Amino acid sequence: MRPGVPNGVGLEIQLAAIGGAVLLILYLAFWAWHSTWAHKLTKAEIDHYMAIIENLPMPPEKVTSIASRLRRWAAADDGKPFYMFNLIHLFPQLRTFPGAPEFKGTPRESNAYYMKRLMWLWLSHAAYPLLSTRTFMSGFRTRPIILWLPRSRRKT
Repeated sequence: MRPGVPNGVGLEIQLAAIGGAVLLILYLAFWAWHSTWAHKLTKAEIDHYMAIIENLPMPPEKVTSIASRLRRWAAADDGKPFYMFNLIHLFPQLRTFPGAPEFKGTPRESNAYYMKRLMWLWLSHAAYPLLSTRTFMSGFRTRPIILWLPRSRRKT
């Protein structure tokens, strides 16, 4: 005990300093995770990703359609965060095609399986949902919707 310092005050100061240090470390970890460190996609990166997309097990006409839109989207990258709105259309029955992985279940179960795995991948890249609903009225059909905030196109 130091003269002139009430009993226990030194311990309170130490605990406050430790607590402040822990909070500072947590804040810095969140800041590093959430900050956009990425720059614009390069042409080489776009070509690399497009080659992967073009080899996905999908019907050829779908690949061509998706690839042309994705190439334009990637080329427009400015390196900044963006909003991604997913309006998901579920077919009455699960559709299959050659090369696709086997899945037994309904279209809703297939989407839930996909989203569960996608969520952890995106969280690892500081992308997170801002809004997620199970259903959204569109005419007489209900659809799940998700509004995402990916931090950059590079990590999407």
